[in-house]
Amino acid sequence: MTEPTKEHIKKLLEACGFRIEPIEGYEREVMLVYPDGLKVRINKGDYLNTDSLEFIGFLFKYAVPKLQDGTLVSIDFTPPFSKKRNWLVSLGYSRMAFETVAAKSNDPALALFWALYKVLVERE
Repeated sequence: MTEPTKEHIKKLLEACGFRIEPIEGYEREVMLVYPDGLKVRINKGDYLNTDSLEFIGFLFKYAVPKLQDGTLVSIDFTPPFSKKRNWLVSLGYSRMAFETVAAKSNDPALALFWALYKVLVERE
């Protein structure tokens, strides 16, 4: 899967309870407000660095808990004996009937991001 755009990241942040507030007099900076109320001043659009180890930590800390109770999370290599390995993340959850969404990437954090995005942003 491709890298998420700044807009994709912003939508997932908002689905996780974050808020982005303007700072009066500063067009290039915004305040990123965490769900617990912590405020961090950042450059507009620099919401989250997807190239860092912190990215997968963020997903497990803030996005995974937003999944409804009983959601099954599966993270696997696919195919297991191929030279070109991909990570496959599957999320199984129940709405009216049991549903599964999946995302695949050579980066496990991106595979997890896109699977969570499909459930928390696109299906809400």
